[in-house]
Amino acid sequence: MLTNEDVKKLKETLATKEDLKSFATKKDLKSFATKKDLDTFKSELIEIFPTREEFEEIKDGLDSLREILQGLAVNVDKFIGITADLKQEYAMMNTQTDRHEKWIKQIADKVGVQLKY
Repeated sequence: MLTNEDVKKLKETLATKEDLKSFATKKDLKSFATKKDLDTFKSELIEIFPTREEFEEIKDGLDSLREILQGLAVNVDKFIGITADLKQEYAMMNTQTDRHEKWIKQIADKVGVQLKY
């Protein structure tokens, strides 16, 4: 037979309803993912995220784009240089044309010819 002292010891050892309230209930556990849910999620992630091979293809594509961009930058630099040279040549030609025009006016004045524009 159980004595009062035995009942007291059992109360101290065993969990009470109040103690068990902090544990998850069946209803609480229904909101957690099952193994099947996790497997489905894993499959969906595998479909969405690129594979190592796809990453390599992307990397190779970026490397190709980088080479093309570097080539374009070199060509732009060449065009800038050509444009600067042409600008300088144009300025020199403009100066020379002005000088020739001045000479022509001086010659026309000495010869007595009136120039019409």
